[in-house]
Amino acid sequence: MITIKYCQIFEFECPQKWENFGKSEKPGKNVRFCKFCERDVYLCETDAEYETHKNAENCVAVDIKPPGEKRLKRLAGMPPRNFPK
Repeated sequence: MITIKYCQIFEFECPQKWENFGKSEKPGKNVRFCKFCERDVYLCETDAEYETHKNAENCVAVDIKPPGEKRLKRLAGMPPRNFPK
């Protein structure tokens, strides 16, 4: 699970779910393809992975625990580009 440093995780939150994304042409279990925006989506399990994909302007999926919830929720979208590191 990544550390949330800012109030805004995404500049754009994808309406699709990770489990509904298709297979990507890129190798690896942590990358899938979103037919909605026609882009690869990278599952980020660490802060370093999130920062790498944010800086590359890639779509990402992250696991978060919303306040008051007991279970993690996997969200996907485009990280904000104009936040400091």
